[in-house]
Amino acid sequence: MAVNKFNKKLFKEGKCPNCGSEDIAEITGWCWNHQSPELNGDDLPFCSDSEDCGYVEGIKNAFMCNDCDTMFDDKEMVDWNTNDCACCPVGERVPEETPEEYAQKLYTFITEYSQTKINDCIRDGYYLEAIGSLHIQLSEQLRFLLIKRIKGHENIPLSKKNNRYNEVVTWVKGLKDFQLYVVAHIFARIDDDEKGQLNALNTLRNNFSHTFEKRKDYSDTCIQNIIKDAQKIEIRLKQDIETMGALIY
Repeated sequence: MAVNKFNKKLFKEGKCPNCGSEDIAEITGWCWNHQSPELNGDDLPFCSDSEDCGYVEGIKNAFMCNDCDTMFDDKEMVDWNTNDCACCPVGERVPEETPEEYAQKLYTFITEYSQTKINDCIRDGYYLEAIGSLHIQLSEQLRFLLIKRIKGHENIPLSKKNNRYNEVVTWVKGLKDFQLYVVAHIFARIDDDEKGQLNALNTLRNNFSHTFEKRKDYSDTCIQNIIKDAQKIEIRLKQDIETMGALIY
């Protein structure tokens, strides 16, 4: 579907400027993990798409049409079905409160993770839930540890006014998973073997999420071995995080 010319008259009437529908929702956040908008969200800073998903960036003055899947603000619009973007292409980003508060929220999310829940899912054969929850937990752990590491190496002051630090946080949040593993390896947060195991989990997660056909390529034993390897990494990263403490100093 091609997006038509922006219709200012429809927008002023509270309608979709593309198709004229009144069935529109406010975009209140952007999920970095799913690369998708959060609509009318009351549960920021965490994604409503999954109880195990991670941080959501606040967005204001942006909307989504539920009839034609057009995202728009008061100036432009984008077809959600054909747009591939890492961050929200419309509206305005709500500024972070402070880097410390962002780190604290991320830390709180990480520490609420339950390995028992993952093991229960594996036991009952709910592999998609286990893979998804573990995958997100590992990604959030690595983002937290990378911010710590970069702060230690570059001595970036903890100040909302310091643009270098704010750019580091934005960059780390926006890394795709395979990029995250490369950067984490460069900064010695994971070793060669762990990088390979995380990539195996990422491939498994993508195959389980996007197609039923590819799931047939994996035996139960293969799936469980990939998850177990990743769980060992999660435990080690958790120990590193607990040693460092909740806040970035």
